[in-house]
Amino acid sequence: ATLLLMSFFTAGLVLVAGLVVFLTVAIWQGREMQEKGLISIPMALLIIALFFLVAKVSVPGAPQSPLEVFPSTSSEMGIVREVLSHNLWFGTGPSTFIFDYAKYHETSVNNTIFFGTKFSSGFSAVVNWFITQGIVGGILFIGLMLSAIINLLFETITVKQKNSAWLMKIGLLSSFVAMALSQVIYDSNTTFSFLLWVLLAASVAVTSKHKKIIALSPRTLGTTALSLSGLLVALASTGILFVAAQNYVAEVQYARG
Repeated sequence: ATLLLMSFFTAGLVLVAGLVVFLTVAIWQGREMQEKGLISIPMALLIIALFFLVAKVSVPGAPQSPLEVFPSTSSEMGIVREVLSHNLWFGTGPSTFIFDYAKYHETSVNNTIFFGTKFSSGFSAVVNWFITQGIVGGILFIGLMLSAIINLLFETITVKQKNSAWLMKIGLLSSFVAMALSQVIYDSNTTFSFLLWVLLAASVAVTSKHKKIIALSPRTLGTTALSLSGLLVALASTGILFVAAQNYVAEVQYARG
């Protein structure tokens, strides 16, 4: 809701895609959901998301997203062609987009105000994979996303009991489709990458047929170490979230002048 209030078109489009997938599977397979009226809430959210997406209405006083500049589609596709012509299989390596752009960008950019701008990433995370990881990395990344989506879809349409676990799988499927779409139409950042790989791990856990359960006694060294590790991870995650939010607010204030 916050992203929609900020008039962030990409976030709205990703949210709409996730809701469409959720409603499609739920209406197709879940007659019990329709009878209980559980479709009304995501349907209302979809209508609201479409309204903000099409009308581009922003609430007065709501924060505005900071200005972002990416290379044009034609410019980045030209970089892809140049990189793959020299490094077809494995690209130029991780975090090398800034060097690829400096070497292969269109010369017409030199006549614009962006002649000295250094871009560390392009407009699409998937395209960036082909540039920095080559054909092998790009195809593996796309194949990983598609295999997870297919497994989740198969898991939701073949299950016989339409219970809360089935509903959770639909939510996981729609969320993962939304995040996969964000990798196509937007550059990836720490937050998007974290959500993407967490959802991917969750999809593997849900669709896996062979599961191993480890039971720990309440008064063992392993249980204590696991609890402390979880506490440290929670504290680190909270700190990272706080710093990221602080930096984002600073960018918004800077963009406002």
